[in-house]
Amino acid sequence: MIEPVRISLPEHLAHPWRVHALAPDFELLDVWRFGTRGRAADFPEFVRAMAGMDRVVAQTNWTTRALFGVRTGLGKLFRWDRERVPLPIPGCVEHSLAVRLSGGVDRTAPRSDAAFYPVYEDDHESLTEISNSTVHALMHLGWIALDDGTFAPQMAVYVKPRGLFGRLYMGVIGPFRHLVVYPSVMRAVDRSWAADHPEKLQAIS
Repeated sequence: MIEPVRISLPEHLAHPWRVHALAPDFELLDVWRFGTRGRAADFPEFVRAMAGMDRVVAQTNWTTRALFGVRTGLGKLFRWDRERVPLPIPGCVEHSLAVRLSGGVDRTAPRSDAAFYPVYEDDHESLTEISNSTVHALMHLGWIALDDGTFAPQMAVYVKPRGLFGRLYMGVIGPFRHLVVYPSVMRAVDRSWAADHPEKLQAIS
């Protein structure tokens, strides 16, 4: 199985993704490419697979599960995730990037149990967002055409921290994201995709 790899920020920014025009005020933090491969029409199915993050986290190593557990515990202790209605995007009046889309409606309704809200999805990219007391963050998924005719999923994370504490928080968790969480989560996604879609992988191998 191909290992997930970090992608340079300029390489991601050079691609004409829709998110560039929608979120120019957000900081591009990380870009990673998954190890799995798919066909042109497989992207919507991969997005649905990524939506089940609880299942994905359950398949990661114990270190990653422990880090998620610590974050959940701290969130409850300090009430970082207490808002049932999303907070405004830092420095903005909007509560959601969806309002920036043509005809978009600001998302002020009570939140569901889902951590991430969808902003948009088309046949080769999707954007979701999460809002809490530390940060307003975006998860962008792209479907990259490779030279061998296959497609690889790529994940980019954009953030707007909430004040000084939000910046300190993002700085503290940075090494854990890069060294432990992202590689472990992406390997779990790759294993799950391979197990659920053996016929697709055989068809493109």
